[in-house]
Amino acid sequence: MKDILEIEHPYFSAKVLLQGAQLIHFQLKDRLPLLWSTDLCFYEEGKPFRGGIPLCWPWFGKVQEPFHGFARVSKWKLLQRVDTSEHVILEFGLTSDMVKVPYWIYPFELKMKMILGKKVFLELHVNSEVETTAALHTYFWTEDIEMTELGGLSYEYFDSLTQSKVLSDLNVLKIDRTVDRIYNYSEKHTITRSTNSIEVYHHNASDIVVWNPWREGAKKLVDMENEQYKHMLCLETARISKPIKNEKLSLTIEQKG
Repeated sequence: MKDILEIEHPYFSAKVLLQGAQLIHFQLKDRLPLLWSTDLCFYEEGKPFRGGIPLCWPWFGKVQEPFHGFARVSKWKLLQRVDTSEHVILEFGLTSDMVKVPYWIYPFELKMKMILGKKVFLELHVNSEVETTAALHTYFWTEDIEMTELGGLSYEYFDSLTQSKVLSDLNVLKIDRTVDRIYNYSEKHTITRSTNSIEVYHHNASDIVVWNPWREGAKKLVDMENEQYKHMLCLETARISKPIKNEKLSLTIEQKG
């Protein structure tokens, strides 16, 4: 596929879609996959691709069409690639003159930087005349969602299913049903899988989104097989309650064990 960048490095393999500057696959050698993505047969130019780390911008959610904004369905330009023995550095760009969105009249410049090596680092730099919301919408792969724990959560969150604020006495989440929550910011989270764990650090975020559609939700998604909810967990680095204008939003991911 001409619009996909495939990388084979001594440490890892990776795939990046030019549409959305979206990392859709990353796997360290002799390790389990880091990210979950649906099958590439669902990829269609101009439509969102589910999986990896899509970018939500200039809005998060159903503000207007398309859902989660147009940055993830726009074709970005590869500005730079640097290969070293330790990592691969990629930088992508998207500007207002590269997209045709009739209802978005505001000039902007976006840059997405990726440093892929033993760790994964993504950094979004937003330069916009108006305030926007954004998220790095990471789909993590897991062997079994019911055997997976998410730790390091704040004790307060907004439940998008009930449209209510919730105070909890637990900062560890075990998922056994549909979850769609926006947590207050905390800097670090740990996803404990059956064979290893993943540490996620959020930089300059204001909110953390946790999502799994569970069986009922997966059945409603045309690009997800009914049982695939068992193998994914979305943990999103976001700026929702505190909009972003001329700032950076980034995350660091490291596999342990």
